[in-house]
Amino acid sequence: MQPVLEAVILDFDGVLFDTERLHWQAFARVLSPLGIELGWREYCAGLIGLDDRGVFAQVLGRKGAGSLRLEDLVGRKERVFGELAASAPLGPLPGADELVEECAARDIPLGICSGASRQDIMRFLSRWDKADRFRVVVSADDVAKSKPHPESYLTALEMLARDAGRSIRPYRAVAIEDTAAGTRAARRAGLRVILLRGGCRPAEGDEPACDLSVASLRQVNCTMLGRLISAG
Repeated sequence: MQPVLEAVILDFDGVLFDTERLHWQAFARVLSPLGIELGWREYCAGLIGLDDRGVFAQVLGRKGAGSLRLEDLVGRKERVFGELAASAPLGPLPGADELVEECAARDIPLGICSGASRQDIMRFLSRWDKADRFRVVVSADDVAKSKPHPESYLTALEMLARDAGRSIRPYRAVAIEDTAAGTRAARRAGLRVILLRGGCRPAEGDEPACDLSVASLRQVNCTMLGRLISAG
């Protein structure tokens, strides 16, 4: 008997919606008045995938400006991101609708696991007619330690199991990620991981180990996910 795919958990930014550059723009706008410039390449090289506190902590630490209050910066970034999101006519990335519908039709529990705040996620998720297919949404607000720590994925698995009324084994669940931080979090939690290759390449030597990499969600379906689980 073939092993059963027990859950699929997707990152949000860069996997379901193309919002990574909006986050970068928001960080850059908050940091610029402080005399700190944050370029796209620097953001991609080690900051993408971290929660807001993690990004600011790393940038300020590098620039020797650690005395600034993180909570103030996070609040400013939240407001700027909201302004950018309000004028961004973004829909789900190609392949997202089809994959979500196929999983839902097969009664495979679906979850979102993101390093973004819940408010930032909902700015876009609430516009999507597939939002109700996701049984759980785990954001940076729901955990003490965000990605690359595995807590967010472990929390998502626990919540999905509770919702489904049955156990969900990590090695029979698949995570779909687009960053090194997210991939490491999912692997540390014991999940199989598909890396979605986007426009943000990891720094040399920082390429995350994954079970499979694809260029688009259009390449992902339940048959492929089942084979990934079966491969052991």
